[in-house]
Amino acid sequence: MRFFPSKKQWIGWSLPSKLTAVGFYLTLLPMVIGGMSYVAVKVERYLSSQIGIVDVVMVGDDFKDVFSSFNSDRNIDVSYPYVSTIISSGFVDKINREIESNVLDAIQSNLLEYRVRYETGVLTKNLISLKVYQYYYYDGAMNGNESEFSLNFDPVAERFFDFFDVFDARRDALNELKKKISREMSKICEYGVFDDRFEKASYVPRFFIKENDVEFVFSEYEVTPGVCGSFVVKLPYKDIVNYLKVDGPLGHLAPASGDWEAGGHFVNSVMEELEKLKSKY
Repeated sequence: MRFFPSKKQWIGWSLPSKLTAVGFYLTLLPMVIGGMSYVAVKVERYLSSQIGIVDVVMVGDDFKDVFSSFNSDRNIDVSYPYVSTIISSGFVDKINREIESNVLDAIQSNLLEYRVRYETGVLTKNLISLKVYQYYYYDGAMNGNESEFSLNFDPVAERFFDFFDVFDARRDALNELKKKISREMSKICEYGVFDDRFEKASYVPRFFIKENDVEFVFSEYEVTPGVCGSFVVKLPYKDIVNYLKVDGPLGHLAPASGDWEAGGHFVNSVMEELEKLKSKY
């Protein structure tokens, strides 16, 4: 059965038959266009979700044109992430430019040692988490410096996730998580924490999302003496689940009923008091 008439059939049809056929085809046209648009949107969404992380590696020889005189004693070993997409995205391009800029801005003529490493955390079509570590040492400096930064974003919806996108302000998440972080930091850095800086209401710690925990990221000198270097504080999801925002990117981990069981509250209270006592001694 043919969907369209042949030329001979068309010529043989009466005028009413021809008008009926034209009307039928005109009726189908919006449906065909709508179907094609639907498929196109689906294909575009699928392609835009196909995202990977490419390793960009650079060594000392790659920076010869940067230095006025290349010193073979320079120790430069750089590895940073590049977010790769099938469909070009201005949002992803911006992320790649920011990462590259943060890494390459440290390249100065008096740079003697530079190491860059990165880690990929959660990697899905709606959530990508990246962490970049940098160590740089310049000629004339007393010591090198360590820095870390993280990025958490949805490449499809083209949005970044900040602290209050992930953690619930209504549950006083910032203050409660700072307490947990502070207890862990006292174990990592025995020289103490800059309380006036860390406890400041405007100070919001950066974070890196992994499969089993969230790492809170601190650069050297950020909230502790330089002798402690840069470091991360890991908090497993079981310890922070009650502070997750239900409609946030990690909301699927948060119980819909909240923390309601009396025995659990009792145990948590006892453990908190024990942690406070441990931190004092």
